[in-house]
Amino acid sequence: MASSHAHALHLPTAVDKRRDGKHTAAHALLAFLTALTMLSRAEATIITVDANSERITLPSPATPDLAAARSGCPHEAAQLIPWHDPAAWTGGAVPATAGEAATLAAGVTVLLQDEPTGAGSASTPLGLLTIPSTSELVLGENVASGTLLHAHGIAVEGALRAGAESCRLEARVSIVLHGARPAGGEVVESWYKGIVVSGAGTLELHGKQFYHTWTRLARRVTAGDTTLLLQGAVNWEPGQQVLLVTTALKDARDWHRNEVLTIAAVPPLQDTEWAGSGVGAVVVLTSAAQHDHEAIGAYQGEVALLSRQIVVQGADGDSPPTDVAPASCTHPQWRLGSNSVPCATTHLTGFGGHILAAGPEATAKVAGVELFQMGQTNELGRYPLHFHVMGAQGGARSYMRDCSVHRSYYRCVSIHGTSYVIISQNVAYDVTGYCYYLEVRVEELQPQPYPKPEPQA
Repeated sequence: MASSHAHALHLPTAVDKRRDGKHTAAHALLAFLTALTMLSRAEATIITVDANSERITLPSPATPDLAAARSGCPHEAAQLIPWHDPAAWTGGAVPATAGEAATLAAGVTVLLQDEPTGAGSASTPLGLLTIPSTSELVLGENVASGTLLHAHGIAVEGALRAGAESCRLEARVSIVLHGARPAGGEVVESWYKGIVVSGAGTLELHGKQFYHTWTRLARRVTAGDTTLLLQGAVNWEPGQQVLLVTTALKDARDWHRNEVLTIAAVPPLQDTEWAGSGVGAVVVLTSAAQHDHEAIGAYQGEVALLSRQIVVQGADGDSPPTDVAPASCTHPQWRLGSNSVPCATTHLTGFGGHILAAGPEATAKVAGVELFQMGQTNELGRYPLHFHVMGAQGGARSYMRDCSVHRSYYRCVSIHGTSYVIISQNVAYDVTGYCYYLEVRVEELQPQPYPKPEPQA
């Protein structure tokens, strides 16, 4: 598991000892951090954005108009052909068999606004779904039951749309990608367990915007707490998952203090005792925190939103790694009171889904999307989201905004031979390999969507 980039304010109580029984420098470090923790408990309860003493002020995006009226919704367009209409398909027959390859008819715009009753359902996933260059597939908004599509792969030569930049979808949309890791040496097509956008193809996924996507604690969390006080205002919702990032020194697969918790309520701030205190939001959890998470003037633990309304994920049955034991290995050198380390020979079989947009004519606009169980460990070019050799032309049309990536088996987003693409306001957790990846270091002119941070005096 990749580091969640939190800094430490305490660590396990085990102390590294030499063979002669004397404590090493870890003992002094432990004493220092213990004193720092005690200081944090003595400091003011509430830490606001303006009151913290960090030496870098992180840029903050402009507050979006979340109440703005939607327009240009693809699922509300005229002349849409329902998924279950035979006229939507090449050959005039709706796909019905598991693993069946299916191609949309030429020159049609097809609407899927539920779960298919035949192929494409959870029990009967499609094989390869091809969207030809003159056709579009629109995933619509079904408030009652959501929209769901299961497939082994999707080849986008035309367009695959769910919402638009001016029409962020409120209802649940899920794309589940199926496929087991091929046997050793077997070569599979790039679409296998993926969404591949090629030629002049367009991928547009726009889920509801949640703001902020992450913020910091305004008050220290003690094990047993069920309420979080946050520095930033949020429009998060009950039932969503949040990540409470560790503030311990060690953050690895074999030992960490990150916590994924579920929101019970986000009460209006004016209705709480914290109104006017400088707190940005109050989040009530369905279960108690299991660990302490620090918040002092110099540093406050991060809290990130993992859930989104649009989800693209690898299937549960064939994505997680099978080589997870042993949970940890030992190293001859002790550090921070422990010689436990992640094993180099485990967690190498994760095989999630992937999204690939390739070539200067392709476009990929991905916003408000949750990428879960994506990426294929040590498979070149198979990442949760991959902007591949799109140059400045394709990159300038593309972006990844306010998304989440978690339980990724290989990186988060790779930018390869692509310039001008915007990567902004995303969060990532539990990732194998480098997360934000400039692949060949010729990529340039990545725009700053809001001002760069300036060092404080």
